[in-house]
Amino acid sequence: MVNLLKIFVCLSLLVVPVNFAAAAPSHIDEDVSRKVDIGVYANRLLGFSIKDNSFDIDYYMWLRWKNDRMKPHKTIELVNGSQSCQELSEEQKNGFHYVSLRCVAKITKFWDLTRFPLDSQRLELVFEDNNSSLDSLRYVPDSSNSAIGKSFTVSGWEVTDTYTEASVGEYETNFGDPTLPDKNKSQFSRFVFGIHLVRSFVDIWYAFKLFFPVFIAILIALLQFFVPVDTSLRFNLAVGSIFASVGASYAITNSLPPSKYMSLAELINLTTSVYIFLCLCGTVYSLYLSKKSETACGKFDIFFMALAAFFYVGSITLIINFW
Repeated sequence: MVNLLKIFVCLSLLVVPVNFAAAAPSHIDEDVSRKVDIGVYANRLLGFSIKDNSFDIDYYMWLRWKNDRMKPHKTIELVNGSQSCQELSEEQKNGFHYVSLRCVAKITKFWDLTRFPLDSQRLELVFEDNNSSLDSLRYVPDSSNSAIGKSFTVSGWEVTDTYTEASVGEYETNFGDPTLPDKNKSQFSRFVFGIHLVRSFVDIWYAFKLFFPVFIAILIALLQFFVPVDTSLRFNLAVGSIFASVGASYAITNSLPPSKYMSLAELINLTTSVYIFLCLCGTVYSLYLSKKSETACGKFDIFFMALAAFFYVGSITLIINFW
C-alpha cells in the first residue's frame, strides 16, 4: 500500500508541470492573436499652416499580424484627420500577414502657441481600429523602422527627432451598441507617430521681423523725451508710437489662429503698449513741470526715459525666458 502511494505521488509531480507547460502556449497564442505590428515612414510634408491649424502629409504605413481572422488594414482609422490610402502589397511573409500602404492625410492640429514665435511643435498621426476594441486588437509600434525621409522638410523649422507611442483611446459611450450597457467605457488600442519640430535660425529672423515694429514703437516713445516738451512734435511722436504698436498688434494677430490664451508675441506687444502709455503719461507730467521749472522738467525727462528703458528691457527679458 505504501509503495502504491509513493508511485501515485511521483506520477502527480510529473503530471502537474506538464499541465502547466501545456497551458502556457494558449496564453501566448491569445496574446499573439490580437497583436498587430504597425509602423510609419513619413515621405514629405505637403502643407503646413499655423493659422489654419492643419498640416498635410504623405507617408507609407505597414501592418503585420498573425491572426488569420483579422484584417486591420481595412479597419484602421486616422483619429485626428482624414486619410486616403492606396494598398501597395498584401502578402504572407515568415508566418505573418503583411500589408503596406501609401497614404496622404490632412491633419487637424491645434498648435500650442504659448511661445510663438519662439515655439516648438509636434506633428502627430494618431491611429485606432474602428472595429476591434482593446480586448481584440493591440497595436505594437515598429519603432526601429518608423522614420522620416530625406525629402521631409518644413520651411523655417528643423526636425529634431521622431517618436512612436502605443496608448489606449477611451470613450465614455457604447456608441449605441444595444448589447452594451449605457455609458459603457469603450477602449481601443492607439498608435501615435510623431515628429518634433523647433524653429530654425531662419525663422528666428522671422521673429525679429515680426517684433521689429514693436521695438520701433517703444524706441519712438523713448526718444520723445529728447524733444522739448513745449513743442507739438513731442506729442506727435507719442501718438505715432501708439499707432505703431496697434499696427504691430494687427500683424501678430493676423499670423495666428483664434485662441483663448495669450501668446509670447501678444504678451510682448501688450507690454510694449503699456510702456508706451506710461511714456505718454510721463510727457503729460513733464509738461506740468515745465510750467514750474525748466531745469526740473529736463532732469525728469532724462530720469524717466532711463527708468522706462531699463524696466522695459528687463520685462521683455523676463517674459522671453519664463513665459
